[in-house]
Amino acid sequence: MRIGFVNLLVLLCLITIGTKAVNAQASNRFEVEIPFPFVLQDRELPAGKYRVERIDPSKPNLLMLKNVDAHIMRLVLTQRAERDTPSTATYLLFKRCDEKLYLFQVWVTGAMNGLQIALIEESEKKNQRADSTSFVRLNARAP
Repeated sequence: MRIGFVNLLVLLCLITIGTKAVNAQASNRFEVEIPFPFVLQDRELPAGKYRVERIDPSKPNLLMLKNVDAHIMRLVLTQRAERDTPSTATYLLFKRCDEKLYLFQVWVTGAMNGLQIALIEESEKKNQRADSTSFVRLNARAP
């Protein structure tokens, strides 16, 4: 009887740990419908449904964007962006420069640290000369 109880306890612990691992992985992946073409670093990508995910937990600054429809995949090195309070939603933030939208930041619900993508220097210099900067925010959903 005692062995059965110990086995049950071990099984419950494994289920709890497995559930937390699955939830942690799911929070590193989401999908978003981007209704406009945008620039990711040096390449213009088409509008469409994108899967966004961190592919290696040991490298949190490596981000993958995959266009589900066109089978386009890009890996991007990012920098950490910080907030004072946790993000209330999962979303992408685009920065408008020279009539184009550049993917600028990625935020996940509950995180105080987001991912920021460096803009190409030429576009950033032109944007610094402009008086106004605008941003476009797209909310995402879990897959």
